[in-house]
Amino acid sequence: MDAKDVLGDGCEQMLAAANSKRHAELITRLKELVVGLEEGRFVASTPLDADAGGGNEISGEDGDGPELPATLTDDQVDDILVPLRLAMESKSPKVIRAALASLQRLVAHGLLSGDADLRDEENTGDAKPLGTSPALTPATPAAGDSTPAAHADADGAKPDGAKADGADDKPPTPSGGEADAQRTPKAFETTPIALNAVPPLAPLSRRERLCGETVALICVGAEIVDEQCELECLKGLLVAVSSRSFRVHGRALLRVVRTCYNVHLGSKSEVNQATAKASLTQMLTVVFHRLETDDPSTLPPPIVVADVLSKQSGGGKAGDDSFENVAGYVQGLLNKAIADTNAGITAVGVAVGAVDPDDGCVDERRVDNEVTAREFDEDSEPATPKSNVSRSGTTTPRHSVGEGTRAVLCARKTLENDAFLVFRALCKLAKKSGDLTVPAVLRGKTLSLELLKILLANAGPVFATSRRFVDATKTYLCDAVVTNAAPGVPAAYQLSLSIFLTLLDKFRASLKAEIGYFYPLLMLKPLEVVIGAPLAPYTQRQILLQCHRVICGDAQLLVDLFVNYDCDLDSRSEEHTSELQSPLQSR
Repeated sequence: MDAKDVLGDGCEQMLAAANSKRHAELITRLKELVVGLEEGRFVASTPLDADAGGGNEISGEDGDGPELPATLTDDQVDDILVPLRLAMESKSPKVIRAALASLQRLVAHGLLSGDADLRDEENTGDAKPLGTSPALTPATPAAGDSTPAAHADADGAKPDGAKADGADDKPPTPSGGEADAQRTPKAFETTPIALNAVPPLAPLSRRERLCGETVALICVGAEIVDEQCELECLKGLLVAVSSRSFRVHGRALLRVVRTCYNVHLGSKSEVNQATAKASLTQMLTVVFHRLETDDPSTLPPPIVVADVLSKQSGGGKAGDDSFENVAGYVQGLLNKAIADTNAGITAVGVAVGAVDPDDGCVDERRVDNEVTAREFDEDSEPATPKSNVSRSGTTTPRHSVGEGTRAVLCARKTLENDAFLVFRALCKLAKKSGDLTVPAVLRGKTLSLELLKILLANAGPVFATSRRFVDATKTYLCDAVVTNAAPGVPAAYQLSLSIFLTLLDKFRASLKAEIGYFYPLLMLKPLEVVIGAPLAPYTQRQILLQCHRVICGDAQLLVDLFVNYDCDLDSRSEEHTSELQSPLQSR
């Protein structure tokens, strides 16, 4: 495939929108790229052809599978990214939109394939801004990374959970303070996730850095206060995560999730907020579906956007014309992005048309209360190194592991790491403190809880039986559920209890000690009628009774609760029945 067919229209749009004075270097680089496209210097080839011709070696698993598309070499990709870096720095919305469309096309058509990661950001000092170098060098971190100063909270204080510089290699503290530590049972802390003594990972290859920078450049589009740029950014990220040949891992995946999360929090467009939520749900579905199938190229069917949007706090209801219009638009966008990405037939970017000259600079400042890099993806290294350890926990001797088997185990561990990092990040976001009277803060908390609920409800046997995810559930998820189990915010409270019901239904075999502690605390204590003490709020009692109705509808669950807890000699007998009688007798 010739890159001219993919990038030609985007280059024309950027040239038409660029200002000859402020964007002189961009125009020069774009003209050089156009000349190269006209001369046929950017024709894609298969990795085998590139290796035979002395081209750059493509890392990862790009050579596996019969459906591998033709791709550009590292030198070709580097030359293409030079003007795109400058375009993302131009502060012109139309130039940026055209650049985002070009990046989308590169990934959607398979011209840029490989593994994307931003792991080098952890081991480097100050990251250089975008466009400081015309070519990507091994020492240059991925572009577009945000700084804590650019994402300060509303009161100017340090973000919740932020650490001092150099503290990223310390294990996270699972408890939420002294109060949480006092109310947490010992069994809740018996299996902490050890992050120490992790051997250093291999440095990223050139192809991984190029793919990682592509993801970072797309994420920069969400920092521009322009609705079309936000939308193009979301489409580009959805294309990258859903692609079969372009795989987003590790810190790059966390950067993608954080970007979609912040668009949902800070965008002024209802359509963009809905698109961010639907895109994020689809991306997480892809990540955990690949974990369960043990296939980095598989793809689940698109989600039903109407079901996702109807659950959001304050969202519309089915039958409402405005809600149906938004849901239909987002569903069409989602379906088209996924179909175009894997078919590689048409581009996902903006339509080609007349472009007005430079439309001025835009403000890159985002709104308050968005999630910072530190509080979101700190400690993002995997809890266990990439090694020859199987899911069952048994270790295969290295001398008996062939190259093919070792590659399979490494790919499996990468999928597990991705799912773990995303799951932990969502738990941290759900636990994040803030002024819940601010709509953006409440919207972010409910979004993280909704995503956790969706992930748990659709969790497969790999997630449910993996010791790593069971420990993460004990350490992070239970803490997030208890933190949000306050009736002051009905939406968060109902979601927390819904998550707890899911744990009861699907994970009670591995969470016996935690359920024994949290079930009375969350489900029974608020229903107690104490003489002289006020009753729990009506909304809280109503939600609890609805939860107990669900529990009573599962006969096996009732038997398990009775056998494992009520029959315990140290517990009060018939506690469940007696507590449910209290609100009825008080009426």
